[in-house]
Amino acid sequence: MASCSTLGDALDLGLKQFPRATHTVPLGSRIEGDLGILFAPNATFLGDALPFVSEFWCSSMNGLFCNILEAPFPSIRMLVSYPAPSYWREYETQFGCPIEFDAGVNEWHYDALARDLVLPNANPMTTSILQSFSWDPPLIDEAKGLDLVSTITAMLMNQKGDIGNIDSVAERLGLSLRTLHRRLAAGGVTYKSIVDEVRQRLAFRFLKQTTMTIEQIAEQTGFSDASNFRKAFKRWTGRTPSDVRHPEDKNVSQPPSEASFNSNPRL
Repeated sequence: MASCSTLGDALDLGLKQFPRATHTVPLGSRIEGDLGILFAPNATFLGDALPFVSEFWCSSMNGLFCNILEAPFPSIRMLVSYPAPSYWREYETQFGCPIEFDAGVNEWHYDALARDLVLPNANPMTTSILQSFSWDPPLIDEAKGLDLVSTITAMLMNQKGDIGNIDSVAERLGLSLRTLHRRLAAGGVTYKSIVDEVRQRLAFRFLKQTTMTIEQIAEQTGFSDASNFRKAFKRWTGRTPSDVRHPEDKNVSQPPSEASFNSNPRL
C-alpha cells in the first residue's frame, strides 16, 4: 500500500486484499460526493464481540493509514452500532474525529479529496512489480468461501441455545436457504459440519473455563438434553465431558485448535 501513488490507490488495494488478512468481517467502501466511507455491513452478528473487533480493526487500520501517509488519516467522523463504553473519550483521542455510538451502522467517514494525496513513499517500480503478479482467481474464490464459513462460525459462537437453526442464520445473512446451502457446498462443507465444530469448541470452553453443569452446557450448545450432549462429545473426542473437566484423572485430548478448525483443504 505504501508503494502506491496515491492514498486512494492504497485504500483500494488494501480493501481488495483484506479478505486474505482476516475472515471476521467483510469491509466495503463507497464515495458520496466529498465524503469517503469505509463500512462493515452486517457486523451485528458478532454480538458482544463487536466492540472488541471494531476497536481492534479500526485502530490497526488507522495506524496503517497514518504510516503510509506519514500524517494523520483525514477522518471526519466514525459511527458504530454499539453503546458508548466507559472510556468513550479515548475513541476521539485515537481517531481524531467525533464518534457517534448507537448509530445503527458501522461506518468510518473521511475526506474523499484526500484520496488524491501523493504518498511520500510511492514507488512506481514496486507498484509495477506487484501489478505483474498473477493473483490466482481460485484463491480469491477460496477466500470468499472461507469468509462465509468464518462468518457463520462467529455468529454461532456468539449465539446462545439453538445454534442448529439454519433458518435464522440464513435470514441474518440475507440469503435464501438454497443459496446458503449451495455456497457452503461449493466450499466443500455443510452447515451441520460447522455446527459440530462450533459445539465442540463451545463445549471445551464451558468445561474448562466455567462451573456450568453438564445440563447447562448441553442447553447452551443446542442439545435437547445432557444425554445427547454426552453421546456427541464422546463421538467427537473419544472422551467424556468429565474427562475434560478433570484432566488430572485421565490423559485427556486437547480442545480443537483454530488451525485444525480451518483445516479443510478445499477451503
